[in-house]
Amino acid sequence: MKIQELKKLVLTSKRENPELSKAYAAILKQVESATIGVKNPETDEIKLIVSASKKELKEQEQSKSMNAPYSQTVIDVCGKFISDLSPDIIN
Repeated sequence: MKIQELKKLVLTSKRENPELSKAYAAILKQVESATIGVKNPETDEIKLIVSASKKELKEQEQSKSMNAPYSQTVIDVCGKFISDLSPDIIN
């Protein structure tokens, strides 16, 4: 998974499943916040996406635990990205 692929997922899923598109966009936003304006940003795109997914998952779970608005779709997508991409980091 590359950042460009994530951007494509945001756009291609927008019509079919807007909630899924928003989940991808939330992860992409976390990736961008971790790279834009950072002195020494991570360059491994898989690590960036996994890290962004973990951060977004944590924020969604905090919202859920505080009875604030959250998205189960975002939680599911983040979990899937973490489990699917984490083995790639180790190898």
